[in-house]
Amino acid sequence: MPAELCKSPMQLKYELDKINKELITLTDNYKKKKEEYLGQMVNFRAELKEIDAVMAATEVSYTSYCALTNAIRLSNLPKLSEPGSLQPDFPPFFAAILNQLIAITRTAEEAEAIRITQLRQEHQDRSVHIQQKTKDIYGLMNKENKNVETYTTLLQAKILELKDQLDQLQTKDVGLGIGL
Repeated sequence: MPAELCKSPMQLKYELDKINKELITLTDNYKKKKEEYLGQMVNFRAELKEIDAVMAATEVSYTSYCALTNAIRLSNLPKLSEPGSLQPDFPPFFAAILNQLIAITRTAEEAEAIRITQLRQEHQDRSVHIQQKTKDIYGLMNKENKNVETYTTLLQAKILELKDQLDQLQTKDVGLGIGL
């Protein structure tokens, strides 16, 4: 006779309760962990939406800035490099200011183009990083789910085995099936 069948009904009930509690604890802990993972993913999505919104606003402001600087650079200001293009009463002081304005505008436009390129790259890097973290969490959730399912199956099999043993022992003790 196997050793498991030699256990008393009290021992079997104790083991059965212990395994049931372990199963309940396992599922409760998994639910908490899953909620934690889902919370992290919600935070990642919110962060991604936020950086997308910031980048969209930056792109809009950059477009407006370029329109403004293009208007200054491409306006119908007299070509200062051509001496005859200025009106005779146009002082050289204003010509120098216009030249400086155009030079500053070009420099600012180039600096802004560099800045927006860097921002686009940072946005791309952060987006990829967040997407990778989300993918990692999905992987962890799937792995955790498989582990929990496997262990739950083992515990349920053990519960069924103990219930069968308990039923056999109770049937034997009650006397049912003994030469009736």
